[in-house]
Amino acid sequence: MARTAEKLTDDVKQFITQLKLKEWKLTAHEVIREVRNYLISREQNLHPEANKDAIESRVDKAKLSPYGIIAFLTEINKNKPLLIDSNWSMACMNTVPIDPDALPWLIATQLNLRQYLARPLTVREAVWFGRLYGFRNAIKVTREIEEQNNADLERFYIRNVITEWSHLYAYREKIDELAAIGEPDYSDLDYSLANQDFITIYRYGDVFLTDKVKEFFLADQLEDLTKETLESWGKKYGLPHNIKQTRFIESRYLGHSLGEPNLESDSYKLYQQILAEIGNDELEYFEKYKKLSYMDRIEFFKAVRQVCKEKKTGQITTGDL
Repeated sequence: MARTAEKLTDDVKQFITQLKLKEWKLTAHEVIREVRNYLISREQNLHPEANKDAIESRVDKAKLSPYGIIAFLTEINKNKPLLIDSNWSMACMNTVPIDPDALPWLIATQLNLRQYLARPLTVREAVWFGRLYGFRNAIKVTREIEEQNNADLERFYIRNVITEWSHLYAYREKIDELAAIGEPDYSDLDYSLANQDFITIYRYGDVFLTDKVKEFFLADQLEDLTKETLESWGKKYGLPHNIKQTRFIESRYLGHSLGEPNLESDSYKLYQQILAEIGNDELEYFEKYKKLSYMDRIEFFKAVRQVCKEKKTGQITTGDL
C-alpha cells in the first residue's frame, strides 16, 4: 500500500508549506524536526499550565509518521509556484484576466509600490486586488482623511488598504494551494476584512515566528552557534518575522503598510533597526508624529527606506532623516 500524506492535519500541512516557502531547500529531516517543534509550541500555547516534559512526551507518543511528511513534501514539490507568483503587469491579462474596472487602480498601485521601494504585486495578489476592488466602497477612511474632504486622497488610502488585503488573501491561498487543502477556509480573513482589522491577522499569523525568535535569543548556547546556523535561522524565521513586523509597525501609523521592502539584505537590516526603535518606544513616536498628516507620515517611512537603501553600512537612527 502506498504511503500518503492523508494523516497529516491541515494545520500541519499549512505549517510545512510555510516552511518550504521560506526556504525551499529544507531537507525532509529538517522539516520533520521543525514539525515536532511546531506541535510542542502549539500544545504549550493551548495548555500553558502543562509541564513542558509532559507536552514533549505526548507529542512524541503521537508518532507523527515521517513517511506522511515525506509524501506531502513530494506533493509540494510537484506544485511549486510558477507564473501565478511572478510579478504582475498588463501582459499577464492575456492569461490571467482581471476586472477591467480595477486596472487603473492596479497600475497606480504598482507605481506606488515602486515609489515605496517595495516589491510589486504578483499575479496572484493582482487577482485578489481585482476581487477586493468590489469592496472599495465599504472601506472606511480614517477620520483624519475624511475631514480633509479630498476624494483623491480617499481613493489613494483605500487603494493602499486593498493592496494590504490582497497580500493577506494571496498568501493564505498560496499556502493552502501548496498544502493541497481540499476546502480552504478564509472566514477569519473575511471577518477581519468586515471589521477592517488586518492588525489582528498579522498578530495571529506571527505567533509561531515570534515564539521561535524568543526561543532563539533566550537559548543558553547562543554564543556557540555557527555562522551557518545563524544564516539558516535568519532565512527560516528571522526574515519572515521581520517582514510581518514591518507591515505591523507601518500599519499602526498609516492604517496600512507600504508593502514588503524591496531592499538588499544589509539595507533591510538597517530599516529594521529604525522600526525596532519606533516599536520599542511607541508612545514617544506616536506623540512626535501624530501631528503629521497622513501623507507626511507616508513620506517619513519612504524617507527611512531611501536612507537605508543608500547607506548600507554603519548604524543609523531617525536622527539621520
